[in-house]
Amino acid sequence: MGNTAIESVSEGPLRCFYSQIESLPSISRADALAFHNVVSSIFRQAAVIPIRFPTLLNGEEDLRAFLRKHGEQYSAALERLRDCIQMELHISIARNVPQQAPASGRRYLEERRNAMEGLAAAAEQAHGRIQHLASAWRIRAGNRPDMLRCYALLPRVAEKDFRHQIQSLAAPDSIKIILSGPWPCSEFLE
Repeated sequence: MGNTAIESVSEGPLRCFYSQIESLPSISRADALAFHNVVSSIFRQAAVIPIRFPTLLNGEEDLRAFLRKHGEQYSAALERLRDCIQMELHISIARNVPQQAPASGRRYLEERRNAMEGLAAAAEQAHGRIQHLASAWRIRAGNRPDMLRCYALLPRVAEKDFRHQIQSLAAPDSIKIILSGPWPCSEFLE
């Protein structure tokens, strides 16, 4: 938070990076971005399990207890995911497509169903293009009703090929696909 120093503590095979704060200030967007930058910097060098921001504990002993409690689970996940990255696709209805108000409730529901089928088809097409690269694939509802979020787990060395496969995907004008990553493999921890 703010300009606090980044420290680390080791507990068994785990190493945890954290910052100490004296009192809880208001959490700003800058704090969240700084947290993201630290996680990203470490992730470029090694596998990480980011802990939700902000997670507040009462000192180093509580942090060590947290690491002991989750140590076996985190160690196994880090071992399994050590050479992997997570790539994400946000598949949504393109906002630049002109939309008219439906004539009826039934027509609205039909249009919504068709739109969701289009999103599902785009996700299936994307998966077909990258399934030879990804060891796992997950689809979740987006934060809007007209969006799907797709997550691919793949080896770090496959990132360039993954990007090429997705960027050369021929999606219809009504579908927008945003590619992001690489990210820590948080969707594939369990």
